[in-house]
Amino acid sequence: MAASPPLIDTLPPAERTVPLAEFAVVELLGSRQLVAGQVCLRTWGGVEWVRVQVPAVSFDEEARTVVIPAHNRDVLAKTVYDIQWCDHAQAVEAAHAIRHKPRWLQLQEEAAAGAAKGKAA
Repeated sequence: MAASPPLIDTLPPAERTVPLAEFAVVELLGSRQLVAGQVCLRTWGGVEWVRVQVPAVSFDEEARTVVIPAHNRDVLAKTVYDIQWCDHAQAVEAAHAIRHKPRWLQLQEEAAAGAAKGKAA
């Protein structure tokens, strides 16, 4: 008989990243924001976090191909409203529909839009 894995609370802090049921669409409290990908639970700073590893997404928009690189989204576990578990293909399909962008990419786009607006003035 195989030994069962240790409970997360019994692991040393450095080993407290544990995969959950693998893939999911996660809904966050208050903002109706969705994020999809591979999910794991982490402890950082003594607080539980849910990490969603969002896959790379590409789509066509205004006659150009937009690529959102793979990235991680860490959220406090207590801010998760809903988790819909799914398989890998469903998570990738949901990520393409959601088009979640990491904050650094949003800032780059805002800066580029501001620079283009400044040149037009």
